[in-house]
Amino acid sequence: MQPRTSGLEIGRTRRTKNGYPDVLFRSERKRIRALKLRKLGCGGETALTLTEGGICEYDEDDPAGGSQLKAAEHLLKRRRGHIAFLTIDIGGNDLEPCAAGGVADYACVGRGLQALDRYLPRIARRLRRAAGDDVRMAAMTYHDPVLQAWLSGTDSGRTLAELSVGVIR
Repeated sequence: MQPRTSGLEIGRTRRTKNGYPDVLFRSERKRIRALKLRKLGCGGETALTLTEGGICEYDEDDPAGGSQLKAAEHLLKRRRGHIAFLTIDIGGNDLEPCAAGGVADYACVGRGLQALDRYLPRIARRLRRAAGDDVRMAAMTYHDPVLQAWLSGTDSGRTLAELSVGVIR
């Protein structure tokens, strides 16, 4: 199942075989021989867009409407009892725009954190309901896309990177 982007471009999305789901898969496959990895990732998704419709459309395995979350729920329900674990990474895109141009927008950070407080529990409940109580879930919310500003070599870049660590905490 591959997402089809709806034309909205946020950041730079690149498919990789070295993301944390891939590393976890390779590690666990040694223990669980029949393990398969299904990726439903969609670059640029926020907690709001994931919950309220999504920015990527999914064609196969999703008769319910095409969003990433609906596709995940459909897959989890269909494969219930055969799922070893579930990973999700959501939240970074809610905060990334708050450092546009190398300047921290604290009001934006506040709005982003409020959105995460509102939507993350809903997302987790929907996935848990679809997967079942016995499925192990690994959730990651805040990667720090602003930390790379440290490498700019400028004082403002380093200041921004230092501020981002506080937001992430």
